[in-house]
Amino acid sequence: MSDDPIISALARLEAGQATMSDRLARLEQGQTQLRGDLMERMDRLQDAITDIHADIAVNFGAVDQARKVNDNTREDMRGLNDLVARMMTLLLRLQTEVAELKGRDK
Repeated sequence: MSDDPIISALARLEAGQATMSDRLARLEQGQTQLRGDLMERMDRLQDAITDIHADIAVNFGAVDQARKVNDNTREDMRGLNDLVARMMTLLLRLQTEVAELKGRDK
């Protein structure tokens, strides 16, 4: 190297620029890697959210089905109660008629 201070300063400046250029290249490479990692993670999170939504939809469907079964059971019980009430009325009437017939036979 030359003993000239300007040349020495320019050489140091050039070396510093080369170092900065290397650091910038590594930074860009790191950003690219980070971007890829973030996209991959977001995809996994989106898949998890999609699975949760699917589970919720299935659960809502099961709840709706259970509600329909419950409503149908109530309707069945009402129908059965009506039938039992009619049968009780007939049984009471028959019981009365049998009692009257037994009373006549005595």
